[in-house]
Amino acid sequence: MKNIDFPKITACGECCVGCKKKEDGLCEGCIESDGHCKEWAQSKGCPIHKCAKQHKVQFCGLCSEFPCDWLVEKITWNPNVVEDLNNLAKKYKEQTGGLPMQPKIIKKDRLYITGFTGDGSQTLKVWTDFDTQYNKNPFPKADESGYEIRFWQNRKTGKEPAPDKSVHVGFLIEKALDSAEYTTIVLPAAEYAVFDVYVAKGYDSGNEEMEKWLDDNKFVYGLREFDGYEYILECYNEKFKGGDKPDSIVEIWLPLLRFCQSCYMPMIKPEDFCTDDYCRYCGDDFTGGLDLTKFVEQNIQFWRDGCKNDDEARARIMEVFPNLKRWAK
Repeated sequence: MKNIDFPKITACGECCVGCKKKEDGLCEGCIESDGHCKEWAQSKGCPIHKCAKQHKVQFCGLCSEFPCDWLVEKITWNPNVVEDLNNLAKKYKEQTGGLPMQPKIIKKDRLYITGFTGDGSQTLKVWTDFDTQYNKNPFPKADESGYEIRFWQNRKTGKEPAPDKSVHVGFLIEKALDSAEYTTIVLPAAEYAVFDVYVAKGYDSGNEEMEKWLDDNKFVYGLREFDGYEYILECYNEKFKGGDKPDSIVEIWLPLLRFCQSCYMPMIKPEDFCTDDYCRYCGDDFTGGLDLTKFVEQNIQFWRDGCKNDDEARARIMEVFPNLKRWAK
């Protein structure tokens, strides 16, 4: 099979080259028109193109949320769209030498991690001490994975964990354990971006790409905090085969919060949400006809903190709002 010219592949996995509508001048092409071809004029642009652009991917098969039900509902003309986009993503990997590091987005209820808390610079010792105690006095586990929570300084506030409380290791259990021997840390229900990191390359080998993914998706996701600290969760499951095997993988779970795609409010608690994309204040019904300019003025009161005046607050808003789903062109 010959190589695919991927810059000409649209968000839905099609190629406009050779399309009769384009050749006859009836359509400019999805890429050339930035999703605003005549065929989608009534809907103010192709929603698939807009979604892929928001998720910083060229086509849906490269998205961390692929396949999603929404995509299948939109691409009604291709009953094999999931299979086709999967194959396209595999071909992309073959041609480029690898896919961009894309996490899997998962949702988890409250997590009870029971074990030992200690110094993150001596994590192996903390694990050894915990394993010794667990072998003497085991407790029922919810699964066979090992979990490690790492806490570090909050980059916004500067709050930093004490060294002897910078890591927590243990097992997942069904509910908090009443024990003098173990400590249970309860993580709130949340979404996580799960990255596969190859241990042989170093535990920090994926850091740069994770930071890039967070920056690319900064208008959709932010990082959650725990007790004022930043944190991640490491999961040692069946993919982990020891520290010296080239195919040994540790899962890095980044705890996420979502930003409202209308007003950018962080949505943390269940009651903050109306839908996955919109907060309880904005909802998802935009039939009122409020335009972006008026909406900015309505929200300027929430952006004044740290700004010298309303013009500065307004400028800050306009760096964000046009990138949100409701307002994206």
